[in-house]
Amino acid sequence: MKKMALTYEYDWMQGYSFANIHVFSSGKEALKYQNEIAPTMFARGANTRKNNTIPPHGERQVGIGFRGINARYLEPDEIEIYKKFGDNTVCDQKNNKLIAPKEEDNV
Repeated sequence: MKKMALTYEYDWMQGYSFANIHVFSSGKEALKYQNEIAPTMFARGANTRKNNTIPPHGERQVGIGFRGINARYLEPDEIEIYKKFGDNTVCDQKNNKLIAPKEEDNV
């Protein structure tokens, strides 16, 4: 069974923020997207050939300094939430996890 994965951009210079979160049906799709986007984010490019896999319990990071794009597999609870709420799913910025939207947002 394919594991669902996500990519997100981060910028520590802007504070604790994750942006442009994309969810993919497989890690292979997430890596393909990450490898296409990463070189365009930096004036001097980025090394996308290093560690071209997502570790089972970690993330693949491509970045320079305090900016970059990461890819990681979703946890089983995140998969359930994403399948239920789809693009209405919210990201918990502190823990970098997908969470269900608040009830008042679903009405």
